[in-house]
Amino acid sequence: RNGAGASGGNGITGGTGPPTSNEGRTTMMRRRHRPGPCNPLGRFSALFLRSWRQNVRNVRINLLRLLTVAGEAVLFAELFDSCKPGRDVARSVADRTALLSFGVINVVMMGVMKTLYVFGNEREVVARERQRNQYKAIEYLLSKAAAELPLDAAFSAAFALGLKARTGLRTSGKVLGGTFAVMAMAGTALGFAVGSLSTHGAEGAMALGVPITVVLMAV
Repeated sequence: RNGAGASGGNGITGGTGPPTSNEGRTTMMRRRHRPGPCNPLGRFSALFLRSWRQNVRNVRINLLRLLTVAGEAVLFAELFDSCKPGRDVARSVADRTALLSFGVINVVMMGVMKTLYVFGNEREVVARERQRNQYKAIEYLLSKAAAELPLDAAFSAAFALGLKARTGLRTSGKVLGGTFAVMAMAGTALGFAVGSLSTHGAEGAMALGVPITVVLMAV
């Protein structure tokens, strides 16, 4: 009688005894594959806030990037010395063209390499989270782009304004900064495209991204 009561408490009669091992495994699997917020906008917002906070918290990296673009502006101005104010404009036309070309190549390469590095480092984390059905790939890609593009554009615009201040390029700062910002965002977008296609981590993405960038610049 006691055996029947015990079996009835946990069995078909619907008792409230402790879960069996199969029920425990089922519960763990449900928790492991628990989806994220049902609203796509909610998932996008959560991913965007996470990426944006990562960028904002990296104060040391942001300061290093700012010092880097300032140093590059000074270096480019010294390499193309004939573009400085007071020099012969006729002789500096070729140097001005080269300065703008190398400046654009610089910001594009920086955007591509930085994006490929970030993409490769986050690949394993994103793969684990997607296995748990927390979000979709397109949601991660769009949120990451929305968080990264403004920052890359800002640093590229700062580089362009530094070039103008040091060389006196005959264009407005708004036009020059906007052009360099757009080119930086194009490089970042290219980095996202290459990083999403690469399956070998950061090293493989960088090895694939550099030749593609060089070919696109050459043609």
